[in-house]
Amino acid sequence: MSDSNKTDFTNPSTFILLGIPGMEMAHVWISIPFSAMYAIITLGNFTILFIIKMELSLHGPMYYFLCMLAGSDLVVSTSIVPKMLSIFWFNSREIDFSACLTQMYFIHCASAMESGICVAMALDHYVAICHPLRHSTILTNPMVAKIGLAVVLCSGLLALPLPFLIRQWPYCRTIIPEPFCLHVAMVKLACANTSVSSYYGLFVLFCVMGLDVILIAVSYIQILRAIFSLPTKDVRLKTLGTCSSHLCVILAFYIPGLFSSLMYWFGQNVAVHFHVFIANMFLLLPPMLHPIIYGVMTRQIWDSLLRLFTHKGKQVAELQEVSRLRSIHANEEFLESIDVEMSKAGEAIQLQRTAGTSLGEEDMALSEGELWQLVTSGSKQCCTPTPNPSTVVMENRYAALATRNEESPPKVREEKPCTPKAGRSSATISQEET
Repeated sequence: MSDSNKTDFTNPSTFILLGIPGMEMAHVWISIPFSAMYAIITLGNFTILFIIKMELSLHGPMYYFLCMLAGSDLVVSTSIVPKMLSIFWFNSREIDFSACLTQMYFIHCASAMESGICVAMALDHYVAICHPLRHSTILTNPMVAKIGLAVVLCSGLLALPLPFLIRQWPYCRTIIPEPFCLHVAMVKLACANTSVSSYYGLFVLFCVMGLDVILIAVSYIQILRAIFSLPTKDVRLKTLGTCSSHLCVILAFYIPGLFSSLMYWFGQNVAVHFHVFIANMFLLLPPMLHPIIYGVMTRQIWDSLLRLFTHKGKQVAELQEVSRLRSIHANEEFLESIDVEMSKAGEAIQLQRTAGTSLGEEDMALSEGELWQLVTSGSKQCCTPTPNPSTVVMENRYAALATRNEESPPKVREEKPCTPKAGRSSATISQEET
């Protein structure tokens, strides 16, 4: 092994992964928390994907982005943990050069995808809070698909040159002091001028960690401005609470990644096992925390999880469905009453026009004013519609009624000043009133 460590290999066939250097005797015990983390990652992310697929109410932009995030988390963890556990359990340290390059590509590609998805979720929160009335028209399903495709293509293209740059260098050493293959670790093994690979690695780091962080910061600056412009403190706190899960995901992803990158490039005096620990936390901690954060802090996912696995959740779902049906029935009755009142008013106006007379201004203002109050008060009393086709139709009808009344607002009765009749003075009138 020492000979292979010093020999000049233009294209080495295999590399040696040491796992966690200096802690080889404790590899079996170290494998226990990593096994638990991988089990949580796999079970949690597949549960998120299953719940979003089964619940039609969760078919929205935020949950589509969450599915993409869960998929990238599974790719990262599956690229790392199985080989890591084989090192810890079976001392299987060798890895083929092509397999090492493939592992490196998928690790960097999936990590860049996670960062891009965080930016897309920040955009979703920005549109939902700053432009709530246009959210459904801006973030349509085709637009979400285009954003997701752009994130995948950009991440794949950014990571694509890395294995080609690594393949062309001659290597003086083939021992990697980590349980997986990363670009920075492999560049340090080459015995040639690797400035091109180093500069491109810094460029990728800037695009992933720098540009994405800037975009997220700009989005949240606008979000905070919109939140602090809200009238009451309760409304501000409730609106800010909708962003709490996304903020936790951002902190869990970027903080370990920042420390890991800084130590790789500038922490030459830091112990090797601490390097490996931080790298593992950067790659495995966010995929483990994402399903926990969104499962606990997102009420819709938590309710769906209860409905799937508990009897109480099924009872809650039945009560919610009964409440929803009652609200739909009440809305339909209200709309029917609106249609009846409007038809009566239209018939009365048509009869007056047919008879050759015009409706008095006072009666016209009164009838239209009452109708206007009926529409506005009824629209305020209606409950929040659920994502159901029938409620969408009712919402469109409300909008049509409001638009119709806005185009012809009720006339306001003008108060005319009293003028004395001709031939009678104001003094005479005052004496008569006395």
